[in-house]
Amino acid sequence: MVTLRGEDEGRANVVYVFTDQRACYTCMLTLKSFCEVMAKRQVPVVFFVKGLSPSSTERFRKEQDVEATIVGDDMGAYFALFRIEKPTVLMLVNGNGVVEYIGIPGTANFDPAVIADKVGTPDTSKMGARYALEGVRHARIAKRVPLDTALDPSRNTSLKYQGEKGRFALFDHSSRKLHIVSDKGATLYTGRIAAKNIPYRPYGPTLIALDRERGLLVYDTDVETVYPYLFFYDYSTQNADTLVFPIAERQRTTHKILYDTRSGRYWIGRRPFNSSMDFIDDGASLLTLKDGTWHRQGRFDRIYFDGFNSSYYWQMFSLCKDGFLELQSMSDTLYVHDREGEIVRTIAVTLPPEHRIEWKNRMRTLTASSPLSQVKALGDSLVRPLKILCDSTSMTCYVFFQMPMSHYTGKRLPNGDNPPVTVGRSVNIETGALGEVFEIPLGVIVQDIDDGMAIATNFGSKQSELLWLTLPK
Repeated sequence: MVTLRGEDEGRANVVYVFTDQRACYTCMLTLKSFCEVMAKRQVPVVFFVKGLSPSSTERFRKEQDVEATIVGDDMGAYFALFRIEKPTVLMLVNGNGVVEYIGIPGTANFDPAVIADKVGTPDTSKMGARYALEGVRHARIAKRVPLDTALDPSRNTSLKYQGEKGRFALFDHSSRKLHIVSDKGATLYTGRIAAKNIPYRPYGPTLIALDRERGLLVYDTDVETVYPYLFFYDYSTQNADTLVFPIAERQRTTHKILYDTRSGRYWIGRRPFNSSMDFIDDGASLLTLKDGTWHRQGRFDRIYFDGFNSSYYWQMFSLCKDGFLELQSMSDTLYVHDREGEIVRTIAVTLPPEHRIEWKNRMRTLTASSPLSQVKALGDSLVRPLKILCDSTSMTCYVFFQMPMSHYTGKRLPNGDNPPVTVGRSVNIETGALGEVFEIPLGVIVQDIDDGMAIATNFGSKQSELLWLTLPK
């Protein structure tokens, strides 16, 4: 049986913000920056918004763009409970329920530095030492490259590496800033993705590839029309070379995209809808785009629709020597495609019993009337395929999974958190042979692969850094 060694130390903290829908611009700007700092310190922030109905919380979150839990206090109950007379008030509460700090953002008595000092900065390298799987091999950190302290990216940052030019593209999904960084850690460019030559209002850009000749390949949807855009972006001129999506696909959710530089094809994975039965029955999970011509192929696992849980569905891709790989979320099957998209073999990548959680039967018991506690319990117990990494010249790939820490410990951390534990294993694409399970250090996020080494980020430590990992085979 695999167990998790180590116990957490220190007190849990939570920040409560009491505000209303008429909060001034300066207050909200201050709070937005403050929430980003708290997110990096892994401290939850809860907004109690006076006069806001519970059904409008998501609208408030999008309008204010804050990293926080939003609670609609339409009756003023929470304000009365905490004896808040006038918004906006911020309150830091420790794990014992003791209020350690009260401040009013935008005034002289609000000092984020004091709160940050009380909260402290979690060092994920130490966390990784305290929490490690016993009896499991570990990925070894072969190289560390510190980033400029001015960058200070959030953990919600994706990365693409261009080895021949020795540079990284980092996109922070929290601040929505693009950073181009050298493999020495120096910042070459910082700015927002804003294509000037197309009528596009960014919603949530996703980095697809960093091409040697054409630049950064970006996918996004327009924030108002929900129209999809796929384009090569030149950050130096802010111009975009747009690839046109057919009008018929406007209502289809495009989710994952793989760009094959060898053939010039784009493999598009689409996320299904419960309400679109024609799309489900059509069974197309892959589209190909080349020279404006679209083709459909692929098939969904019906478990997502039998359990009314298509929202859990996504795909991940990786190029390999003779084609590309596809893994669907909650699936134990790795699909090996040739360069034309045909499936040439399937490989079962099921985890050993000590790492596996049998979730399919539990998912089938869920219905639209299931209590929220049952849905939340299932969500806390899911093993999620996280990423596939494979060198385009290699026949060995790595599949990574995430599962909750409570699977190993039987409990959460003292502050209530249930952080994910990332494990991986190697897969021989030709023979289907599987390697032993290994662990990625806690707080480290695997992002890309180059010359057999995984490239990862660690943005939870005091010094944000890029890591090169040697992965066991």
